[in-house]
Amino acid sequence: MPVTSAIELCVGILVGWLVGFRFAYGRIGQLFINRGRRGFRVRRVRCVPVESWYAWPIWATAPVNERGITYRAVLYQLCLSLSLPLVGCGMLAASVYFAITARSPWLVPLVLAALAISVRLLLNARFYIKAAVRMIQTVRARGEDAASLLAETTLIGAEYVLAQRPRDWDASLIERANLLVDGEPQGRCYWWAYNFALDRGDVDAARSYIRRLIPDTSVETECEVDLFEAAYFAARYDNDSVAARVYLEKARGLCRVEDQTWLRAEAAVLLAEGKDQEAEAQANEGLAAARDATHSGTLKAEVEWLRDILRRASGAAPSHGS
Repeated sequence: MPVTSAIELCVGILVGWLVGFRFAYGRIGQLFINRGRRGFRVRRVRCVPVESWYAWPIWATAPVNERGITYRAVLYQLCLSLSLPLVGCGMLAASVYFAITARSPWLVPLVLAALAISVRLLLNARFYIKAAVRMIQTVRARGEDAASLLAETTLIGAEYVLAQRPRDWDASLIERANLLVDGEPQGRCYWWAYNFALDRGDVDAARSYIRRLIPDTSVETECEVDLFEAAYFAARYDNDSVAARVYLEKARGLCRVEDQTWLRAEAAVLLAEGKDQEAEAQANEGLAAARDATHSGTLKAEVEWLRDILRRASGAAPSHGS
C-alpha cells in the first residue's frame, strides 16, 4: 500500500543519511522523487502502471566517501532490517494507546490500519535481513577479496549517484567489480560495465555485457532497465529492429524507469524500423523529459545518445547502422 511504501522510503533515506549515504532518487507507486540540478522534485512517472501503487518502493543511495565503506554498506542493511519493525510496532502501539485513551469506537479502523502497516513492514524487513546476512557471510567466507568487491561495487554506485558520467568512472573499479562471486556477477556489475563501455564508444565490449544481462529475446527478467537497454542496443548498434521490438514490448509490462530511458529505447527502435519522423518526435520528447530527470551520471550519457538519434532521424547522419 502507498502508506507503507512511503514509510519504508523515509526510513531508507533516514538510515542512509545516518550511515553517510546520499539520497539520489526514490519511487512510490507512480510518484517519483529525485535529486535534480535544482534540488528535490516530486512528479508522476507516466509509464508506471496504476497497479504499481501497491509495489514496493524503489530508491537509491550511495556513500559520499570511501571511509569504512564495506562496513557501512552492511550496517545500512542491518539498520534497515531493524528500523522497519521498530517503526511498525511503534505506530501500532501509538494507535492503540490513542484509541484507548480517547475511548472512541471510531478509532478502531485506525488501529486496524496501523496493524496492517506493521505486519507489512515486518514482512518487508526480512528481505533486508537476508541481504545483510548474505553480505556478512560473503565477507566472512571470502575475506578481504569479498570485502573489496563489495566496496568497489558500492563506490561505482556512488559515482552514478554523484552524477559522474559513465566514461569517467574509475576503470579499475569496473574491471575488478566484474569478478565473479560463486559464479554470479556481484550486484549490477554488468550493467555498470555496459554503460562504461558504451559511453566510451567501445561497442563490442558493451555488446558483450548487455548479452550477459539479456542473452536473447527469450530471457525473462524483472529488471526492466536491462530490457530497455537491450532494445536500444539491438536497434541502434545491431540494426535488429525485430529483436529490439520484442525487448521493448517485454519492457512495457514492467515499465518502471524514467521517461527519457524508455523514450530513448522507443526512438531507437522506431529509427531502426525506418520511421524517422516518429523517432525524431520520441527523441525530442526524451530530451524534454531529461531536463527534469534524476541528475545521475548516466543521464549525461543518455542526453547525448538521444541527440544522436535525433541527428540520424532528421537526416544529419545515416538513418541506419552504427
